[in-house]
This record gives sequence, structure tokens and C-alpha cells, in this order.
Amino acid sequence: MNMLSDLLISFAKVFAAMPAMAIIGFPMYVCSTASIPIAASLILKGVSPGAAFVFLMVGPAMNAMSVTTVAALIGRKAAAAYVATIIAGAILCGCVVNFFTDASAATETARCASHGLTAVNWTCAAFLAVMMAYNLIRPVKMAHAKPAAKPCCSSCKE
Repeated sequence: MNMLSDLLISFAKVFAAMPAMAIIGFPMYVCSTASIPIAASLILKGVSPGAAFVFLMVGPAMNAMSVTTVAALIGRKAAAAYVATIIAGAILCGCVVNFFTDASAATETARCASHGLTAVNWTCAAFLAVMMAYNLIRPVKMAHAKPAAKPCCSSCKE
């Protein structure tokens, strides 16, 4: 009986987190680039990689603005089908991710990826800062009117 309860608890931890991530990702207005560090933090806190993947899919694809736009353009029934398809697809893909990944390895990878900045990071940041300062300081060249076209021959006097 203890083995069955442990199995149910582990099942609930992994698979109940996926609909929860879908619910959490919906109201967050987050783009795909901004959701990656959030998902890495979730994995570091112990969320399964599949649940973090659900957040990665649902957050950018199904924010409130996109759902209301879809509803206004193609109707509420189509918007409901859009939302249901995204949630079902995200949870299905999350199950596949959990099947093929090891949660402890994903946690270790996320921990190593956020370990610190290297010399390349600092060099790129310095180059970017120099380029930004240059563009802020240099004089802006105003676009002048086009010069009049030169006549093609001496008989043309335009």
C-alpha cells in the first residue's frame, strides 16, 4: 500500500504541476525570451522539466491579449478551441519532455547555466556599452533634400 501511495504522490507532483503551470502562464504577459529564465528558476526550485516546458509554451502563446485578439477576430468558440489546443498540446509535450529527461540532471544543468558571467559575457557587455555611448554622443546627420538631378546632356536644361 505504501508503494502505491508513493506512486500516486509522485504522479500528482509531476502531472498536477502541468495544469497548474498552464493556469499560472495564462495571466502572465510574458514573451518567449523572458519566460526562459523563469522556467529555469522553476526547475531550480524543483518543478519538473515538463511542467516548466508547459509554462514556456502557454505563457507566450496564450496571454490575455492574444486570446482577446483571437476572440475578437474569429469569435469566442474559435478562441476557446485555440486555448484548449494550446493547453492540451503543452501538457502532451510536457509529458514527452518528462519521459525523455531526468529531473535531477535538468536541475543541475539549470544550476550550471546560471553560475556566473565569463570573460566573453563581460567583453560583449563592454562592447555594447561603448557602441551605445558612441551613438548617443556622435552628432546626428540630418537628411537633406535630394540634390537636383544633373541633366543628361547639354541640350537638356532642367
